[in-house]
Amino acid sequence: MARITKLFKAIDTDGNGNLEVEEILRSGVAGGNKQFASDLMFDLDEDQDGKITMEEWLNYWAKQLSDDGMDGLLERLARMERHKFGNDEYEGNDMEDYDIKAADKANKKTAYEKGFDDPRAVKQFKK
Repeated sequence: MARITKLFKAIDTDGNGNLEVEEILRSGVAGGNKQFASDLMFDLDEDQDGKITMEEWLNYWAKQLSDDGMDGLLERLARMERHKFGNDEYEGNDMEDYDIKAADKANKKTAYEKGFDDPRAVKQFKK
């Protein structure tokens, strides 16, 4: 339990008691893999509010224990600790120059583009 709490606190660089997406991405716990970081954030953020509380963090590890047993939990924890504290680097690091704000800006859609995602929204463009 102490290792899990220590890792949470190490990732929480602003010390606000929550992990935000940017902290997860920048922390290195995903080993430089954006897809793993995204999957991890999805698994951790139970209420999908964009931040992970200590309770959500502990629930994630309880689920790991339930799904994979103690050996699986310890293996995943050790891997994340190596990524965060050690020299273990994902060989396909695709996050080295990743800028989350630039990615968000690039993925923003105009009202017109959003209309194509939701057919109900097309009404606003008809005359």
